[in-house]
Amino acid sequence: MNETLTRIKQQIAEKVSPQNKEAFEKAVIAGEKIMFEDENTHSHLEIVKNPAGVRQNPPQAVARGTAGLMWILFMQSKQTMRYEVLIMAGVVMLCEAIDFAERGLGIPFDNKMIAQATKILAESLFNKLGVTPEMLQEAIQKGQQGQQAPQPAEVMP
Repeated sequence: MNETLTRIKQQIAEKVSPQNKEAFEKAVIAGEKIMFEDENTHSHLEIVKNPAGVRQNPPQAVARGTAGLMWILFMQSKQTMRYEVLIMAGVVMLCEAIDFAERGLGIPFDNKMIAQATKILAESLFNKLGVTPEMLQEAIQKGQQGQQAPQPAEVMP
C-alpha cells in the first residue's frame, strides 16, 4: 500500500472515538472479508468484473463501489451502525479499494484523485442516509458554535 493511503488509514483509526473503536474495527474486518476473502462477493465487485469501467473514472468507480459496500454493512447492522463508524470505516475501505486498483489494475492514484474519491464516497453515503448538504452545513455551523447538531431521527442509531 502506498504511503499516502497507509497514513490516511492510520489517521482515521486514531480519530475514531473510544466508544466507537470496537464497532469501527469490526466494520473494517467485515468490509475486508466481503471485499477480498468471500469469493461470492469478491467476484461481483465492479472493480473486479469491470476493470475497463474503473479506468474511465477511477475515483468515482472506487468511491461508489465502496459506498455500496458500506451500505450493505449498514443494512446488515439493521441500521444500527453509528454514522461515525460508517464514514470512518468507509474511508479505510476506500483506501483498500484504491490500493487494489493501483496494485491489481495498475491504475495510479495521485492525492487529487484520492481526495476526489473521498468526497464522492462521503456524498454517496450522506445521500443514502438522507443527509442533505443543507443539513450537513447546519451541523457544521452548530458544531462550531458548540450546539447539538440536527440528525435525521429515523436512521440515527
